Amino acid sequence: MSQVWKDAEQTPWLRGERVRRYNPTLALLALLIPAGAAVPIAIGDPERLWPIAMLLLAWAFLGLVVLVRRSVRGVRINNGAVALMTRGEDLGASNAFRAVVRGSFGRDIVSMSLHNLGVLALRSLDLPSAIALQRAAIAASGGFRFRWQPNLPGDLARAQLAFALAASGERLEEAGAVLDAARQAPSPLAIAFAARARAMLAARRGRFEQVMEVLDGERALLRNVLPLNDAVLCEALASYALARLGNTYRGAARASQPVLADDLARAYVRRMLPEAETVLVSV
Repeated sequence: MSQVWKDAEQTPWLRGERVRRYNPTLALLALLIPAGAAVPIAIGDPERLWPIAMLLLAWAFLGLVVLVRRSVRGVRINNGAVALMTRGEDLGASNAFRAVVRGSFGRDIVSMSLHNLGVLALRSLDLPSAIALQRAAIAASGGFRFRWQPNLPGDLARAQLAFALAASGERLEEAGAVLDAARQAPSPLAIAFAARARAMLAARRGRFEQVMEVLDGERALLRNVLPLNDAVLCEALASYALARLGNTYRGAARASQPVLADDLARAYVRRMLPEAETVLVSV
C-alpha cells in the first residue's frame, strides 16, 4: 500500500504532497458509542454519574459538529475545483484538488479529489500519472464502511484505472481484472466510464465485435454523459471497430462514419488508441 501512495505522490499532479484522510465511519462510531453509553450510565446512578454522562454527550455533539463542518468544507473545495475543471481552468482545479488531498478530509472526499486529478492527467495525455492517481483513489476509498454506504469515488476510480491500463496497451490482463472485480455502480457516470473501459480493452485485444456490442448497448448513455473528448473517442472506437469488421455487424451491412474532432480531441484519440485516428476528420 505504501508504494501506491508513493507512486501517486511522485506524480507532477501531487508534487510530493502527502495523501491524508480519515475514515468518517469509524470516527462516527467513536462518537456514537460513548454517547449511547451515556444514557445507561446516568440511569444507573443519576446523582453521582450524571455529570459523566453529560460530558460524554457534549463530547459526542462537539465531535459531530467538527465532522460535519470538515465534510462540508471538503465537498465545497472539491466541487469548486470540478467547476474550474469544467471551464478548462486545469491549473486552478489541480491546486484545489491538492488542497483536499493534503488536508486530512474524509476518505471519500480525498478519494474523489485523487480521482479528479487522475482525470486531469488523462486530459493532459499523462497515462502513467493517471494510473498512479486512480490506484491511490481506490486505496483512499477503502476501509470499514456499512454495507449500505455507497463508494462512488471507488467505483469511478476503478473504471478510470481500467481504461488507463487498457489505453497504455501494456497491462491488459490487469485492466480486465479491475473490470471483473468492479461492482455494478448505480451512478450513470461510473457506468459510462466502465463501458468506455470495456470498449477500449476489447479494441486493444482485437475483439471488434465486443467493441460494437459494448458501445451499441450504452450508446445513449455514452453520448449524454461522457465529456467531449471521451465522447469523440467512443465514436472513433465504434467507427474503427466497424471498419475492421468490414462494415458488417451481426450479419448486417453497416457503414462506418467519419468522426468530427477538433485538435484536442484528435490528440486525445491519438494517445489512447492511435489506430482509431484514421476515422477522424477535422472540424
